Amino acid sequence: MRIKARERLKSFVPVLDWLPQYDKTYLKSDLTAGLTAGMVIIPAAMGYASLAGVPTEYGLYAAVVSLIAYFIFGSSKHLIVVPSSGPAALVGAGLMGLVFADSNQYIAAVAMLAFLAGLLLIIARIIRMGFIVNFISQTVLIGFQIGLALYVIALQLGKITGIQGASGEFIDLVVYYLQHINEASLATMVLAIIGFAFLYVGKKIFKRLPLKFVLIILATIAAILLPFVEKGIAVVGPIPDGLPNFVAPSMGGQSIDALLAIAVGLFLITYIEGVSVSKTFAKKGNYEVDSNQELMAYGAANLSASFFQGMPVDGSASNTSINYDSNAKTQLSGAVAALVIVLVLLFFASFFSNLPTVIIGVVIVSSMVALLDIKALKSVYTFDKLEFAFAIAAMLGVLFFGLLQGVFIGVALTLLALLYRISKPSITQLGRIPGTTEYSDLDRSPQNEITPGILVLRIEGPLIFPNVARVRQEIKKLVMKGGKVELVILSMRSAPYIDLSATEMLANLYEELKAVGTSIKLAEALGACRDSIMKAGLEERFGKLGPGMSVQKVIDDWLEGKRE
Repeated sequence: MRIKARERLKSFVPVLDWLPQYDKTYLKSDLTAGLTAGMVIIPAAMGYASLAGVPTEYGLYAAVVSLIAYFIFGSSKHLIVVPSSGPAALVGAGLMGLVFADSNQYIAAVAMLAFLAGLLLIIARIIRMGFIVNFISQTVLIGFQIGLALYVIALQLGKITGIQGASGEFIDLVVYYLQHINEASLATMVLAIIGFAFLYVGKKIFKRLPLKFVLIILATIAAILLPFVEKGIAVVGPIPDGLPNFVAPSMGGQSIDALLAIAVGLFLITYIEGVSVSKTFAKKGNYEVDSNQELMAYGAANLSASFFQGMPVDGSASNTSINYDSNAKTQLSGAVAALVIVLVLLFFASFFSNLPTVIIGVVIVSSMVALLDIKALKSVYTFDKLEFAFAIAAMLGVLFFGLLQGVFIGVALTLLALLYRISKPSITQLGRIPGTTEYSDLDRSPQNEITPGILVLRIEGPLIFPNVARVRQEIKKLVMKGGKVELVILSMRSAPYIDLSATEMLANLYEELKAVGTSIKLAEALGACRDSIMKAGLEERFGKLGPGMSVQKVIDDWLEGKRE
């Protein structure tokens, strides 16, 4: 009993499982990755706090507690859960139309949104809603990944060029940069080129050096020693000292209905984006993530942030890419990143306030380039043109409509294709393999033998209400083409399930074929299929349905009955 309780606890709190077994050879990699990710998270979290409409320090507060919460509850080895563009933009836009007495009420409402979103995520974990991610196919993820990389790169172009004020979706950003190209800062772009060159050359010469972290430190020192600001190169700016206080979230003078509508949107974008990003990097890292546990982890991260003056958080693609690219091995890198932010808040705020924002853009873009997996896209095109179309649709959805919308578009197209394929299951004619009692596809093996007067068909897929009408028509058409058919045998080996509509169709088909002197029997019916037939009271019409009723056995029994 105690063992079961312990295992159950580990399933809810994964850190209790993996941390005691931690491989100490990973420590250097996790420390390096955590340091690098922490440096990049600091300015990014401050920026997203501004996007959400709260003071910059609140982004840092949320980052610290959410990183610790995900370290404890998360199942991805690389995912970084911190303030990011999706939730920040949704909060800013959602609260824009509401009236607040003062800034404190607004800040309280933002924290309450994190609380409500976290609560919804944990409720979803309790009722095990993680299955919804199964509707996001690998093809859609490839498209999402490429679209996401392009979108994040576009977001960083402002930092790299020095052009300020860009916002919106991918196309909006590109158009804005083109229209304001005359506002670009030459000094900023030169520093960006130096940063990219440092990472590119360093990767070839110093393969084990944490290049992004070194670049951040060197650039910050250079900004202190050289007149970067005077040359028009923007720096992060003042970072407030001190850690957040524990404050219970309140409604900020708003009704629960007004905030809950925004919280539902946060729930969706947090889970779908988070799992999409975590699955992308789990595939690259050759491991699995637990979709249900991710609900728990995102919920805990948002709830934690809400009690420490924070804002809604989710899985950050750019920071996760940096974490992965920095050779992180486990969730420990996220805890190290949290420690970095704590140390900066306590002791080094003034130092990192000099970090040039262009270097943040360089680090993020260099990590995003690795997600532009054109080779995988070509493989999809070679394998299946329709699947390729889904990947492109997901990519374009991200670029034209937004991250969450891109996932929804890809998923919707995948489901439509699935429904289409279900509605048109293949019906294959079988023949006996010479010298055996086994039957296989006659089109693929034309040497197979056919018994005169007997038509053997296999239904490739479940028999359910979207396809029963077509299956009935196809079977009748094949019977008419087959000349004098005395017996039709339906092999149900590839039909794992039949619903009520299917049993009604089979009953009607039985009567229609009987009227023209043709019998119909079922063979190789699986357990669920046999149960449905028996529940519908059709066993007497279609004969024995036991697991031993092969096609040959059905034929032998029918021939024997005919002789009698």
